[in-house]
Amino acid sequence: MKRHALRLLSLLLASAALFLSAPAFPLSAYEEVGGGGNTAFRTSVGELSSLGLSVVLIDTADGDYVTTRLEYKEAAMRIVLSEQDAAYQNAYTSFSGGGIRIKGRGNSTWNKGYPDGNTGTSAGAYQTRKVPYTVRLDEKADLFGLGKSRMWTFLANYEDRTALCNKIAYDLAGRIGMVYSKSTFVNLVLNGEYMGVYLLCQKINENLIGDDVTDWKEVAEQASAAVALAHGLDEEKRRKLEDDLNSNAMWITGGTTGGYRIADYIDLSRYDPYVGYLLEYDQFTNDKSFFRTAHKTAFKVRSLDSIKTNADLYKHLHSFLADFEEALFSPTFCNSQGKHYSEYLEIDSVVNYYLVFVVMMNFELGNNSNYMYLNQEGKLVFGPVWDFDRTAGNRFLKKSRNFTVWNDSLACGNNRWYQQLYRDPWFNALVRERWEEIRGPISEIVPEIERWTKILAPSETLEYAKFAGDPYETKFVINTEGRTFLNEATDLKEIMETRIKWIDSQLGLRDPGLEDNNAKDKGRYVADASFKLTAKGVSSALTLASSKQRPYPAADGISAEFQDVTVQTTLKKGDDLTVLLNGTVLFTGKVTDSKGKFSVTVPADKFVSGVNVITFFRNAGKNNTKSVYFSVQMPGEKHPAETAPAEDTAAPETAAPETETPETEKPPKPPSADGSRPLLFAAIFVLIVTAGTALGVWIGRRKKE
Repeated sequence: MKRHALRLLSLLLASAALFLSAPAFPLSAYEEVGGGGNTAFRTSVGELSSLGLSVVLIDTADGDYVTTRLEYKEAAMRIVLSEQDAAYQNAYTSFSGGGIRIKGRGNSTWNKGYPDGNTGTSAGAYQTRKVPYTVRLDEKADLFGLGKSRMWTFLANYEDRTALCNKIAYDLAGRIGMVYSKSTFVNLVLNGEYMGVYLLCQKINENLIGDDVTDWKEVAEQASAAVALAHGLDEEKRRKLEDDLNSNAMWITGGTTGGYRIADYIDLSRYDPYVGYLLEYDQFTNDKSFFRTAHKTAFKVRSLDSIKTNADLYKHLHSFLADFEEALFSPTFCNSQGKHYSEYLEIDSVVNYYLVFVVMMNFELGNNSNYMYLNQEGKLVFGPVWDFDRTAGNRFLKKSRNFTVWNDSLACGNNRWYQQLYRDPWFNALVRERWEEIRGPISEIVPEIERWTKILAPSETLEYAKFAGDPYETKFVINTEGRTFLNEATDLKEIMETRIKWIDSQLGLRDPGLEDNNAKDKGRYVADASFKLTAKGVSSALTLASSKQRPYPAADGISAEFQDVTVQTTLKKGDDLTVLLNGTVLFTGKVTDSKGKFSVTVPADKFVSGVNVITFFRNAGKNNTKSVYFSVQMPGEKHPAETAPAEDTAAPETAAPETETPETEKPPKPPSADGSRPLLFAAIFVLIVTAGTALGVWIGRRKKE
């Protein structure tokens, strides 16, 4: 027993000595940090850590630049925590840091580091530019209380002179209930050179979204391990099998890969291979899973990039999207199976996604970097939102500085789905209703800009000095010479104030002109006396809108005694007619009355709380006949708006975070740094207690002997 106790003590002391002896990142090595192409620029980790943001140190194994997006290179990373972030200790905040792999990421932003227009495989003028990175940790870690993950993204925000637009957009999405990428700002030093202020955020992947998306790469890793165990394969052969599984998806539906039928080694019945996909609506073709639908909508399958190798899975996904698009592009929004497009979507997610883009003036709605996933129920869920650096008045693009237009006036050519949604009165009514519900979180945008401006100002001042004289500055559409970070951040705040007020006016909030339902001309609304509603509690005939405009109807008041609603109108005998309530077909067929009279009664239990939309499509698609609708406001509680601002890592107030943050929760704010203990002392304390316990056990047993 004595021998075992002494061996344990010796092992613990040796581990402690190793832990204390040779740190991979001694801060003394960073007393001078250069500026890359700006040879006159100098700073230090000490100065950087005094500016309010934590500092991330990354050293590549070969000491050279990261010059490609195509493959990772080995590196090590250490995080030097700021006083505000002192509670967020993990393996990467220790003296020795931890192992990582790093590569470039992005499209347009990455290529800004390569003015010759190459594909990102040579150094080019890299030293003078700020480019984004993807980092893969050797082991999962919870960085800054953002959640435990292995994959992280460093966004450069190079085209956003405020650096704030991505952060503001992502946190807004979180406040209104969407799955979103949690993030915080850091100063980045790579191979001893200061790279600038980066937004460290969760990578959009299966880990971020959760159980609704299947992580087939993780399943492939488990499968290769099971085969290796059964057949005694060495690590090299196991990795080769894992690579084969990731490049050929036949095994997912029972086929063989590398001579092995994977279903014989792990239980694949737990996974439905026809759902659970993470998709990206993106026109860049540099991905083997890229494809276009019949309506030329461009997609990539992010969670299974080898899907084309499994004809069954690929055909099923194509068929699902084809059925959806048939409904969406139909004049009645129903396909030949009688299904409305909303049967293929989580419509609330589509509305939320749209409103984040509208508020931020993101012209790439439905173009690039638009994520969605096919959940386990077989419906498309829009989100998480991504790529907002060229938004909210960005000086790089003139179109993003027009603050009083809708996104369809800004959108790129791939925006076909939303162009169709604009035609649907029900979708527009949902947009207006949701805007009212989330007006609280929307009002937090400007205070958040003010708060982050104060936090970032010291670091951004230093970054502006590093990039002074960058020739890329001359490419900005609007001259930026002589402008500071504070100038840009103040502009952003004023732009967002203007934008929000304009949307309020367009959606009828605080607009008394929309309260008069008998007005013949309301600008965006057109009254029509040929349709009449009869129902107990209805205050007046409801408003009809032209399909040539994007209507955001002001709903009529309905009393609590609301009962069945009958809609009456006079058309022509033989007219084709489709009537919908909130995307559900009430009637489809021909008008049979000799005088063209038609009526439809909607039972009260078919209505939902809030706004309901009854839509008539007469002779759809012929003679440019317009669709018409009624908006009915039901009594009852609406969905509560989430008014609490998204949590950040900048304002210390509450208790220390858990080790692992659930992916769907907002990250907690860190506690005050007062009284916190560095990881080093905690480790020494644990070693001493463990050694003492072992000796105590041995002494106690010796006495008994």
